[in-house]
Amino acid sequence: MARKKKIVKRRRKSSGWGWLLSLDSERRRRYLRRVAWGTVVLGVAAGIGVVQSRLEAHVETQLRDRVGQPTIVYEDLPELLETLALPDFANALSDLLSVNWMESDLCQRIAERLATVGWVDKVQFVRRRSDGSFAVRAQYRVPEAIVRSGEDYFLVDSGMIRLPGRYLPSDQWKVIIGVRDAVPEPGISWSCDELSVGLELIRVVGAEPYAGQIRAVDVTNLGGREDSSACHVALVTVRTGGRILWGSAPGFELAENTVRQKLAILRENHRRTGWLDAGNAVIDISIYPNRFTIPG
Repeated sequence: MARKKKIVKRRRKSSGWGWLLSLDSERRRRYLRRVAWGTVVLGVAAGIGVVQSRLEAHVETQLRDRVGQPTIVYEDLPELLETLALPDFANALSDLLSVNWMESDLCQRIAERLATVGWVDKVQFVRRRSDGSFAVRAQYRVPEAIVRSGEDYFLVDSGMIRLPGRYLPSDQWKVIIGVRDAVPEPGISWSCDELSVGLELIRVVGAEPYAGQIRAVDVTNLGGREDSSACHVALVTVRTGGRILWGSAPGFELAENTVRQKLAILRENHRRTGWLDAGNAVIDISIYPNRFTIPG
């Protein structure tokens, strides 16, 4: 008797999407719609990423090609220093101006280099700008007077800091004559009694109506170091050979007029005659509180 073959029912392999086919048509449509939107969103995001990456690379390439040497914009630079200081800034930064604008530490290097220039008291910031330049903001030293030392003239600021360069006498600044200390390097304090007294007197007479008639402050005999019986400090006027014998340094008066009394005499002379010296070559304002004398 022949054995009956056992019939084994072969199962159909699942395609993985059977669950989807088992859904009703409405739920299937909602699912497929979500998948479609998800695919679109991912595609857009991927596209944006590619575009942004290419755009950044393009912009960087364009900047590198367009921006050759960096340019510097000095914010709040006093007008006077546009002539005096800009050449020194350019000289100090000459090698850095050949560096590519995109160098990561270029701002710091510019700030450090400018801080060594005597015109700069303090660098506040250096910032890279999108137009290929750098913005610099700093505290600057502005000339207050010009000091004669031998045959040379040097500018100083109100804090007695020597500024870069050598100069010729100019009506733009009062001259201080008689400073003996050696000339320091630019950016270094030129601290000495003669310069301190000279700057103080320049400030004292600076607001007076006759200030333009004063050319220099002579502190050669400060403290009577050359002649104890002679005037210690004098104002040199624009008149040929003109001098105002001031007396002692401000704050060191003994038997003589105060600063206020001396200024009052000069102011009255100017009011009456148009000249602080009342038309005389040399006058002495150190003795009498209400008038001047003419020496000799």
